[in-house]
Amino acid sequence: MNLSGLQNKLLVVFLIGGLFQPLSLRAAEETNREIVDTFVNYYVSQKQYDLAEARLKKHLEDDPKDSERWNSLGLVLMSLKRFTAATEAYAKAVETSPEKDKGVFLYNQAVAAHKLKNANEAVALLTESERYNNTFASARYALNHYRADMELPALRIRNKPKWSGGIGSQMGYDTNVLLVSAETLSALISSNTSSPNFKVSSHGEYHHEYYAHTVDVMADAAYSFYTVDAALPYNSLNGNLNFKWAPFQPERPLTWGLKNTTSISYMNTYSSGPVFYTWNDTLTYEGVYAFSGDSKIRFEIPVRFQRFNPPADADNEQTGIALGFKANQNNMIWGELFTGGLEFERAWAQGTNFKSYMVALPLSWIKGLPLWQLTSILGFRTAGTFYTESNTGRRDIVLNPTLVLGKGFKNKLGLNLSYGFTRSYSNVSTASYEKHTLMIGVDYGF
Repeated sequence: MNLSGLQNKLLVVFLIGGLFQPLSLRAAEETNREIVDTFVNYYVSQKQYDLAEARLKKHLEDDPKDSERWNSLGLVLMSLKRFTAATEAYAKAVETSPEKDKGVFLYNQAVAAHKLKNANEAVALLTESERYNNTFASARYALNHYRADMELPALRIRNKPKWSGGIGSQMGYDTNVLLVSAETLSALISSNTSSPNFKVSSHGEYHHEYYAHTVDVMADAAYSFYTVDAALPYNSLNGNLNFKWAPFQPERPLTWGLKNTTSISYMNTYSSGPVFYTWNDTLTYEGVYAFSGDSKIRFEIPVRFQRFNPPADADNEQTGIALGFKANQNNMIWGELFTGGLEFERAWAQGTNFKSYMVALPLSWIKGLPLWQLTSILGFRTAGTFYTESNTGRRDIVLNPTLVLGKGFKNKLGLNLSYGFTRSYSNVSTASYEKHTLMIGVDYGF
């Protein structure tokens, strides 16, 4: 090989090496940072904060522009209660960070200044942190409630808006679509009130975290179709629109929010004859009190308005309002979720036969099964409804055990099998009935 050819090859190697050198340096830099994080996380988990501090300082001597590790050093120094040094580390994190990360480091620096009883500096840093969208909520809350003797709330990063949804279909069998008693069934011309049942459904949800509150909007729709002639009037289209608002409430055992649910059901959507519907609008105050991470109580105070639009030849007796109260206790026991509660509702309807009050006791148990990694939900609900002004003095007790088995897959596909039994006991014989429902379905989330 002549000298000219060798020089050309060396030039090519030099050019290629020069092109990839910045990429190699960046890759090595990121690898070093990951190694440091691994050691520091281990030291912190063992409460060996001195070793974590030494490792971070050694790294920052070689990589002084690593803002995230400056922040990590500040967190370690906070654990050692060396608040002055932590303030200096956070200041270096702010100085070396890109603009999008400064709000987080400013907030952490404010926490350190607050620990040093330097209220003016803490307030100034919180005011700076408030300028950034991802830390606005925490900084604004801390400024509005700032006191020298308070603990600043943990930083809350505002998440991006999130959409989710899904579609599903089910098929099965219902043994008593019309909810008729044995006495009524014997008097019917057609005694076949059981029917195969097909159902399609869809749902969607939008979650948005604003500066000082969160908003959730949920919608779902379902169509149920029965094939037997006697059950055709019970084919129905149901839809719900749910709007929920909650303020930003960091580090509080009691949280609350407001929810409004609008529900519309259309009946007799397939067979001949008039279509009628019910419309419910429910405004609910709801709260959650957390006794611990494994135990919490959820309570609701719903106010419901119901509009019933029957066929022209029927009285509109069910239209009215209702006031209720619901409380459910959730407990994690041996890794399984147990829920028990109490529900009460007082209804004032136009017709005397529908003025009532209801008391219910719902129970549920959610358990993972090792067989095929199934999830099981076992429920049991007992409800009593008492019609206070009815001519018959009607009183109904309804028992409703249910079992659901579900299997989820990584591709967001799910399979489910559900069984429900309903038994109604009433002093009015025509209101006593029983039914069985078995459904199998598939759903897909996105």
